Amino acid sequence: MKDPFPRAASRLIGALLAALIAFLFFYRADELPRPHGDERAFLDVPYRFATFGDLRYPVFMSESFGSEELRPYPPITALALRSVAVKAMGFSAGHSRYVSGILVLLVVLSAGLWLRSRFLIPAPPLTLILAPLAMAPVVLIAARSTRLEQETFFFGALSALLLAAGGNAGLASRRLPLFAAGLLAALAAGMHPFGVVYGGLAVITLVAARRPKDLIRWALGAVAGSLPTVGWMYEKRDSLAAFAAANGAMYQAREKDLTSWLAGFTSVSWLKPLGLPETIMARLAAIQHSSFSDYLGFPVEPGPFAVLLRCLFWMEAAMVARFLYRHVRVRRVENDGVAWLALLGLGFLAFTFTYVPNTTYGLYGAFHIHLAFAAVCLAEAGDAPVWRRLPFAAVTAAFVAFGLLSASRLLASPPIPTLDDELTAMAGMARAAGIRPADTVMSSTEAWIAAGSRNTSLLERVQYGLGDGGHDALVYRRSYVDFYLGAGLPVEPARKEEARRARTAALSSILEGLTLSGLLILDEGQKDAVYYFRRGGSDGVAVASMDPARPRPLTRVPLDGEGVEGPRVACDTAPLPLCIFHER
Repeated sequence: MKDPFPRAASRLIGALLAALIAFLFFYRADELPRPHGDERAFLDVPYRFATFGDLRYPVFMSESFGSEELRPYPPITALALRSVAVKAMGFSAGHSRYVSGILVLLVVLSAGLWLRSRFLIPAPPLTLILAPLAMAPVVLIAARSTRLEQETFFFGALSALLLAAGGNAGLASRRLPLFAAGLLAALAAGMHPFGVVYGGLAVITLVAARRPKDLIRWALGAVAGSLPTVGWMYEKRDSLAAFAAANGAMYQAREKDLTSWLAGFTSVSWLKPLGLPETIMARLAAIQHSSFSDYLGFPVEPGPFAVLLRCLFWMEAAMVARFLYRHVRVRRVENDGVAWLALLGLGFLAFTFTYVPNTTYGLYGAFHIHLAFAAVCLAEAGDAPVWRRLPFAAVTAAFVAFGLLSASRLLASPPIPTLDDELTAMAGMARAAGIRPADTVMSSTEAWIAAGSRNTSLLERVQYGLGDGGHDALVYRRSYVDFYLGAGLPVEPARKEEARRARTAALSSILEGLTLSGLLILDEGQKDAVYYFRRGGSDGVAVASMDPARPRPLTRVPLDGEGVEGPRVACDTAPLPLCIFHER
C-alpha cells in the first residue's frame, strides 16, 4: 500500500502518534482512573503471591470453599502472569497498572504487525490505522487499571492473531502457530468466561474452512493450554461444585439488580418508546460500553464525543457484518483470516448481550470490532488507497481527535492520592491500631492490606451469610458497608428490606467483643473512612487523615465519654458504628 504522505511527514506523524499512544497508556497511570472496588480486590492476588508466596484469595468466598489451600476464584491461571511480573518488580498498585499497559500495548503492536504483513502497509502510516484500536475509551481504561480482563485479552487476542497469520492462505497452516494459537486460547478460556469465546469461535472457523488437519493441530495446543485449569479443577473437586452453585446463585440475584440499573442508562433510554423489555435494554446498555465507556469521567466524560464514537462504532460493526456475510456467500481463501477476525468481533458483541449484563466487559468487543473494521477496509480497498474511503477516514480522524482530547484532560487533571498512598496508609494504621500481623483479621474487599497472612472475608459473611471462622480483628471501609447496606441491595422493596436486615445483623454479630482502635479518614467531610476494630482493651483510637485538602498526621485520641474535651472520636452505635473525629 502506498504511503499517503511524503516520507519525512509520514515518519513525523507516525512518531507523534506512537508517542501519544504511549502517553495515554502510561502517563500518571498510578493516579487515573481512580481505582474501582474490583481493582482493589483483585490486587490481593498478586499482593499475596509477592508477599506471602501463596495462592489464596481470601476477600471472596474464603472460608466456605477452602481457599486456604488453593483458591476457588478466580481460576488458578487468572492473574498468574501479573503476579509473577509484580513480584519481580516489587508489589505496588502502580506496578500492576504498568503491567496492564504493557499487556494491552503488546496486543496493539501485534495487531499492527499482522496488518502490516497481511496488507504490506508502510510502518509510519500504520500508527493511523492503529489509532482506533489503541485509543478507544475502554482500551485506555483497561491499559490503566487492574482486572481479570487484561490477561484474558492478552492471551486470547494473541491466539486470534496467530490463527489469522496465514498471509495469502488466509488462516495459519503451519504446525507451530496453530499449536500456539490453541494453547493461548485455552489459557484465555481458563481465566474468564469471555476467554471461552476465542476458542469456541476458532473451532467453528476451522470447521467451516474445512481444515481438519489444522483443527487437530490447534486442538493439541488447546489440550496443553487447558492442563493448568483441569489440574486446578481436580484439586478443588470436593468444593468446586458447591462454590459454582453459590456463585451461580449470586449472579442470578445480581442479574435482576443489574438489569434494573442498566436499563435506565441514558445510552439506551431513548429506546424506551419502542417498548423493549427491561432485560433487552440492559443488555444493549452493556454492549454500548464497547462503543464508549468512561469511569468517573475518565478518559472523557460522556457528551458529544461519546455520541460520535458510538455512532461510528455501530457503523464499523455493520460494515464488518456485511463483509462476513459476503465472505460466507462467495468465499475467497485469502480473506479467511479477515473473516475470522470479523466473526470474533461480532461474536464478542453477541456474547456480551447474552452474558450477565454489566459495564466491565467492553474491552473485547471494542478492540476486535476496531481491528476487524481496519482489516475489512484494507481488504476491500485492494490496491486502492484506503485513506480515500470516507468511513475509514472518519473513524481514524475521530479517534486521533479523541486521543488528543484525552491527553489534554490527563495533563490538566490535578494531582490526586494514588491507590498505593491509600494502601500504605491503611496498612500503617493497622499497626498503629494494635492489629498484629499474626492476628486473624476479617477485612472488606478494599481493606485486605490491613491484615497479615491470616485474613478472612467480610464480603462472604455479610453479603452471602457464609463462613463461621473466628477473628481477632475487623477492618472495613465505610463506602463498602454503605454500598452493601444501600445501593448494593436488591431493587425490589421486599427483597431489599429483607437483605438489609440480614446484612445488618451479620455485621452486628461480627462486631461483638471488638473495640474501635483506629480511624483512617479518607475525605474532609468524613463521609468515607476505614474502621479498625480489635479484641481487648484500647488506650484510645489512632486517627489520621489522608484527604489532600486537610491531611492529618497520626494522632491517638480517646473515645468520647462524659467530661471528655479536646480531640476525640464519637460513635453512634445504633444500628452500626458511625464514628466521627472531633478536633475540639
